[in-house]
Amino acid sequence: MLCEACGYILTGLPDDSRCPECGQPISDSSPTLRHLPDWEIDNTAHTEIRRFWRTTAAVILHPTRFYRTLATRGHRNKSREFARTHWILVTLLFGWTGSLQLLWMLGITSWAGTPAWARQFYDLSNAGPIGSGLLLAIIGFLPCCALTYAVLIGATRLAARLTAWEARFRNIRLPHDVVLRGLDYHSPHYLPVAIVAFLTVAGYQLLLVTGILDDLSGPRYLYILCAEVFFAAAYLFRTYWTGMRNMMFANR
Repeated sequence: MLCEACGYILTGLPDDSRCPECGQPISDSSPTLRHLPDWEIDNTAHTEIRRFWRTTAAVILHPTRFYRTLATRGHRNKSREFARTHWILVTLLFGWTGSLQLLWMLGITSWAGTPAWARQFYDLSNAGPIGSGLLLAIIGFLPCCALTYAVLIGATRLAARLTAWEARFRNIRLPHDVVLRGLDYHSPHYLPVAIVAFLTVAGYQLLLVTGILDDLSGPRYLYILCAEVFFAAAYLFRTYWTGMRNMMFANR
């Protein structure tokens, strides 16, 4: 049994005493404090959808509390399903966002004409600029979705492998399967990032179409997007570190 605050071995010490290393009460490291999240508990009082969103809210709003009470050792069947659902939601949002951004970059946000290379869509469909724009949006949607999903899976696997390697080097209790389970429940944190990105891109194009903003506002819009990328990376790393920090000496 380890102190979950510092990793000091507590085996043989009275439950009502404190860790000799950091002074944390030994009772705070009790394995009984860790349990399965709502998503993994079959509760007839709550539907699967309700358990899904209850767990999502707990992860996003109270990440420290969630990971401090998460049972880290268990089957990944449910946690993997939880992560995949969030990845699909995020993929759809980023796919839509990416296709809207593509339209803006091609200069057809206002539906008032198409680039020269894309005029074939206008001529073939005879649907006007709006039809051409929608066709280009659909064409851009699928590649954006595929790229997003591949990046999410690749980043998760890479982070899990590197984290497990470092944990083994530092003698921390974070084997590969435990890290993957923790990252499965980190997946909801991509959702706020995707929502903010979509609202930014879609909102800006709506302001252009309605005439509230003009094309000269483009550089400021791109600066905002760059700032969002920076803060999103910081947010995702911070929440990842919160999860790993509260799992690294878990006794269950």
